[in-house]
Amino acid sequence: MYQRLLSFSFLASTVLSSAFAIHIPLRRGFVSSRDDSPHKVTVTKSSTSNDLSGFVNYGDFRYIGNITIAGQSYEVILDTGSPDLWVVTDSALPGAVNTSVSVKLNYGTDAADGSSIHGDIFTAEVEFAGFTIAQQAYIDVQNSTVSDGLVAPGISGLIGLSPLTETSPVASQLKEANYNASGYNTLQNIFFNDPSIQPQFTILMSRNDGLNETSGGAFTIGDPVPELASIQDTPILPVGSDSPLIAQHWTVHMDAIIINGQWYNTSSSGAANLSAILDTGTPTALVDPRFVDIMYGANAEQIDTDYSVVDCNAQVNISLVFGENEFPINPIDAIQPVALAKNGSLICKGAIGRLAGSFPDGSLLLGDTFLRNAYTLYNLNIGNSSQAEIGPYVQMLSTTDAEAAAQEFAQANQERLSAFAAALSENSTSSSSGSDDDDDLSVAGGVSSPSASSSSSDDYSALMRNSYIIIGLMAGALFLLIVIAAMLVRRARASPQRTYRPVGAEKSDQLPLQYETFAATYKD
Repeated sequence: MYQRLLSFSFLASTVLSSAFAIHIPLRRGFVSSRDDSPHKVTVTKSSTSNDLSGFVNYGDFRYIGNITIAGQSYEVILDTGSPDLWVVTDSALPGAVNTSVSVKLNYGTDAADGSSIHGDIFTAEVEFAGFTIAQQAYIDVQNSTVSDGLVAPGISGLIGLSPLTETSPVASQLKEANYNASGYNTLQNIFFNDPSIQPQFTILMSRNDGLNETSGGAFTIGDPVPELASIQDTPILPVGSDSPLIAQHWTVHMDAIIINGQWYNTSSSGAANLSAILDTGTPTALVDPRFVDIMYGANAEQIDTDYSVVDCNAQVNISLVFGENEFPINPIDAIQPVALAKNGSLICKGAIGRLAGSFPDGSLLLGDTFLRNAYTLYNLNIGNSSQAEIGPYVQMLSTTDAEAAAQEFAQANQERLSAFAAALSENSTSSSSGSDDDDDLSVAGGVSSPSASSSSSDDYSALMRNSYIIIGLMAGALFLLIVIAAMLVRRARASPQRTYRPVGAEKSDQLPLQYETFAATYKD
């Protein structure tokens, strides 16, 4: 989930602004695990496992894992696009310590997104992925301060997995307040306190049919999944950018994008400066609008300013190139069912949308649409690392066979569409019972049906009945108008000296039109 992180405030009323009032550049140097910071916390490792238990795929929308804070278990979004940990609670957790330092976080690609949370910073014992941190800082958020849609039912918060301490609002706020507590995030506390662990984590994402929860894949700290250990032999992709806006994230250079066999290695401006932000908290992907038009058609109908309406059976072949290696995107990930029309057909959108906001030219925000197709290793490169001189880096291993995915697309897509249609139909039946006001609208996702010609024969019968009623009313109105006109003519003939002139008619040619025809595309 892309987070705007460069303007901080000690008071909860101040928002992290997309204007980026304070720029914190990427630190590329070596960070010793033996620094003299007085704020380190005790970290212990479980002897049973270093895997994240409870990692699940929530309808291809959120990838969530379990974390325990002060003895309470929470399902949180795994987010490489932000640095800090926060959970929604009904009240302060027993044993947690309130620092009385408040912070507010904004999420999204621009200020108009309006997604935010705020609360006080607490410290408590936290258990995550087989590690226990004695005094982990986190934000305790009340329900009323969470924007609608930021978390789904059953999800209680978010754990930030971005690379650098300096970008952390929690660390900055605690330092500004001179509070004697570590602002390191969960992973940094783990890696700083155990130099024997490789300062890296890996995420392997699953693909979900329908709208259910399924196994999310694999999340490891330290060593990669044994069957995919060859990821450590893939090219190292240094993290960083000349733009402070995206340098603070897992941002790597991208060589090119291949769309239906055509190679593109420049942005809309013509410069070969493609930079990709790898963000597990973004369910889809957002890229240069030029590429979206090539993928789905420049004249495609838009659901909103970001995404295009596409044929649910469209097969778009897309590959991204990193470190001279191609990473195909399964065609089934390039489109996404979003709504069910009343005639039972699905409405689909392109799962890759237009990147807006103040991003540098050539930026791509690659969320789960892409990341489901690559096993990814994120190395913070802190402590005793053999690659200390290059700073944080990423390695990726393709998990999609482009040829096999293309051959299997038709059948896999039909199975996926059927699963979504069944799930959406069930949801619409329960949500629209007793209401007939939305007969011509999609019942999921707030998207209207693209076709007005899908009414049933019953709809046409109702339309004819209504037409007869309307015709009768119009005939009655016409008769009354004729009677009134006849009376006016008779009166005019009786008094020819009387005429009608509107007040101010002499100035009417200089007045603007009060009513004009207005046409606009509906935007939800």
